[in-house]
Amino acid sequence: MVPTLIGGTFFRRSRVGRYVHSYNSDGTVAATMQEKPRDLFDRVFGALASSGNTDVRRERLRRSVLDSVVDQYRFYTGKNSPLGASSRTRVAEHLERIREYEQRAFVMKHKGKDGPTLPARSDLPHGGLADPGGQGIDITLEELTSEWRLMADLYALAIQMDRVRFGSITFLAAGERIRLTGEYKYEGRKIWDFDDPKQLNASGDKGCSHEWWHKFNEKRKNEQLRAHAHLKMREIAYFLGRLNNDDSKEANGKTILENSMITISTESGDGRHSNSKRELSGVFHAISGANGRFKTGEIIDVGAEGIDVYNTMLKSMGASGRLGPKKRDSREIDSIRA
Repeated sequence: MVPTLIGGTFFRRSRVGRYVHSYNSDGTVAATMQEKPRDLFDRVFGALASSGNTDVRRERLRRSVLDSVVDQYRFYTGKNSPLGASSRTRVAEHLERIREYEQRAFVMKHKGKDGPTLPARSDLPHGGLADPGGQGIDITLEELTSEWRLMADLYALAIQMDRVRFGSITFLAAGERIRLTGEYKYEGRKIWDFDDPKQLNASGDKGCSHEWWHKFNEKRKNEQLRAHAHLKMREIAYFLGRLNNDDSKEANGKTILENSMITISTESGDGRHSNSKRELSGVFHAISGANGRFKTGEIIDVGAEGIDVYNTMLKSMGASGRLGPKKRDSREIDSIRA
């Protein structure tokens, strides 16, 4: 099992805190961000162990991750399997889906006895290329959402197969340096035509999507900002939907989404940095029901520090540790409990 899985799409490179949201008790990063689909795949399903001078990467490319379980697969789906018909079908379907995602992530092209060629890299820029000089990059809606959804599919599959139980997934970090373009539709209706640099009438970092948050004005329609926020909610909903389907049904008849504690939040408020109260006024914390542990379907103004809210969540899930200084007086926030 992967102890902590951190994945997602992000581009601004200014500081780690923008995209890593999981830390060890000593303050170190619990896991590095997997920002490429094939890196996330390898993190979940494992690279080959090596010794001596073995080239792990080359060995990994010579075989599919499924090759290591083919014997078990044949046994558990064969006539001597101790599993029932429905369970055998479920095993087969899981492995077929792994193969599907592996093909999508790696874009493997077989060449007879020589096996697959080197997996194609992500078409999107990563690392320093993702934010050259802090000026951002041009990206289309299709490029952004295609990579995100593959990451979301892989992450959801890892949870469904109980390869990971804790971590975080990010769809765009705070203050992103991207200039988004493309027609945006939702359920067949057009929402907006993204064209950040043209609509902002600016280039470089001043023509990036995050500028719409800084330009928020209560007296205006804020159409561009609302369209960007709508897009973010749509993509988050896509990931949650992957945990709320028939493939995510658990023993109690509920889905992984219904049984798990999943939180959704943002690093910043409404974008007006000149006013500290304004900057923090828009921060929210959404939480799933966790099999009836927490209230859902309503907005609660808890009037408390975030650290107390999260410690209440942890305690409700049976965690022994807590966040914050040991000497800090904490209080439980009963208003969020069901």
